[in-house]
Amino acid sequence: MNSDTAHTVYFSLFALIAFILVGSFLSILESTITKVKTLYKEEEYKENTIISKIANNTDHYYISIYFLKILVVILTSFHFYKNLILYLDFLNNLQVAVSAVVLTFIIISVCDVIPKKVALFNEKKPSFITLIYLISLILSPISIFINFFNNLILKIFHSNSKEFEEKVSEEEIKALVETASEKGVFNDIEKEMINSIFSFDDITAKDIMISRKDTYKIDIDEPLNEYIDELLESYYTRIPVYKENIDDIIGILNIKDLILEARNVGFDNIDIEKLIQKPYFVPEMKNIDELFKEMQKNRNHMAILVDEYGGFSGIVTIEDLIEQIMGDINDEHDDEEESIQKLSDNVYLINGTTEIREVNKELDLELENENYDTISALVIENLGYIPEEGEKPSVTIDNLLFKVELVSDNRIEKLKLIIKENPEENMDEMKK
Repeated sequence: MNSDTAHTVYFSLFALIAFILVGSFLSILESTITKVKTLYKEEEYKENTIISKIANNTDHYYISIYFLKILVVILTSFHFYKNLILYLDFLNNLQVAVSAVVLTFIIISVCDVIPKKVALFNEKKPSFITLIYLISLILSPISIFINFFNNLILKIFHSNSKEFEEKVSEEEIKALVETASEKGVFNDIEKEMINSIFSFDDITAKDIMISRKDTYKIDIDEPLNEYIDELLESYYTRIPVYKENIDDIIGILNIKDLILEARNVGFDNIDIEKLIQKPYFVPEMKNIDELFKEMQKNRNHMAILVDEYGGFSGIVTIEDLIEQIMGDINDEHDDEEESIQKLSDNVYLINGTTEIREVNKELDLELENENYDTISALVIENLGYIPEEGEKPSVTIDNLLFKVELVSDNRIEKLKLIIKENPEENMDEMKK
C-alpha cells in the first residue's frame, strides 16, 4: 500500500466513523420525538410553540429524521464499498463478506439499538428540540411526499391509516412498558394491569363469565320464604330471575330493592315481579371491550349471556370486567381460598370450576381450551364419564396427571394436578 493509498484509506475510515456517529445521533433524535409528550407537561406545550408542533404532529417530524438516518446508512454502506473495499485489494471474497457483516452489525448496534436505549433511559429533557424542528423544516417537502405516498398505498389495499397508526402505537406502548418494567419504573402488578387493558380486545364475555351452573338464580314462582335465608346469606347484590325454565331469564333482582321493599311491606308481602329490572342480554362471544363500554353507557351492572341457540349460558358483572384489569377484587365476604393451591413442587390442588386459561397462565401450561371452559370439564371429557361421589379416578394428559379428590352433585369440586417431566412417572402415580 503506497503513501497516497494509505492516506485515502485513513481518510475513508475517518469519514466512515463520522457517518456512523451521525447515524447514532439521528437515532437519539428519533427517540426524542417519540418521548416528547411524556417528557414535557401540557403547560410547556403552550409556552414553547416548537414543542407543541412536534407533540401534535410527531409523524411528520419522525419521518424527516428517519429519512435522514436511512440516507446516512446508505451513504455509509456506499462509502464503505467505494472508498475502502476497492483500496483493500488484498482482501479475498470471504474477507470482504465478513467485513460487510461486521459493518452491518456496527450500524445496527451503534446507529440504532444502543442510542435508542440510551435516549429511552435518559429521563432528562433533551436540548435537541430546535434542531429536530429545523431538520424537519428543511426536509418538509420530502416528509409530506412520503406521507402522501404511504396513505395512497394504504388506500389501495383498503387499509385504514388511522387504525394502522393505533396498532403501531399499541405495540410501541407495550415495548415502552416492557423496557420501563425492566428499569423498575413499573412493578409486575402495574405491568400486568397495563397489558390487561390491551388484551381487552382479545377476550370475549364467555371467557370470563360465571357459568349458568355456578350462577345463583331464583324462580319467580317459588315462594320467597323458601329461599330468603339462603339469598341473604349469599351476599350477592343482584340475582337473575327465571320463570319455569332456567333459559327463560325474565329479570334481575337487586337485593337492595328487596331489603327496602321488605322494610315497607314485610317479607311476606313482597311481590318479586314488581321489583325485578329488565335483563340486559348479550351474546356470549361479545368482545368485553365493547361490553364494558355498553354497560357503562347504559348503567348496567350485570349482563345475561346467551349462546348461539338463545339459551342462558352465564353472567358477567361490571366487577368481573374491572378484575380483568385490576386483578381479583375481594371484599369482606369473599372466600379467600385460592383456586390453585401449591401443595409441593409440581403438585397442585385445583378447584374444579377454575378456568383452563387461568391454569395455563398460573402454571405455564398449554392445555387445549377450545372446547372446554373449566378444568373439570377437561378432566371429565378425558375420563369419558362423570365420577360419582367418593370416587377418585385419575387421568393422564401428556405429562400431567389429574387425580379427582372431591365430587359433589355430579360435579368435580377438587382435583390434584401432578406435573411430571417423565410421563412414565405418571403411570406409577396412577397405581398408588
